[in-house]
Amino acid sequence: MIMARPEIAVGVSETPVSLPDVAAMIPALFALDSDCRSLPEIAQKPVGQQCEAQSKDHAVGAVSGGMIFREGRWKLNWYVDFAPGFSNLVIDTEELVDLTGDPAYSEALQMMKTALHPLPGSRTAISVQAVC
Repeated sequence: MIMARPEIAVGVSETPVSLPDVAAMIPALFALDSDCRSLPEIAQKPVGQQCEAQSKDHAVGAVSGGMIFREGRWKLNWYVDFAPGFSNLVIDTEELVDLTGDPAYSEALQMMKTALHPLPGSRTAISVQAVC
């Protein structure tokens, strides 16, 4: 996230954000109340606070939908009826290496799958959101 506002200290925030976080700024621009957290609130979170971000994708022309779940260093790309993709964003920022089949990452992969699909056998993910 890149943001510049007078009330935000200069620095880097590695907190994952999604489009609803951007949308949450709209009520603030018009001095309206909102239950959503704003980007300035997110940017001021303490470094190292664990946050997660989830999103859903149904691209034009795609044969199925996809879900993305990011928590800390891990990112899981899950697709309906296709193999998932799993990355460690700390060591592979461009997601060039799929860790799905690597036994060394099986515990982290299972943790991410469980977080994305809270019900056994679920084929859908939680709707687009970011949670801190």
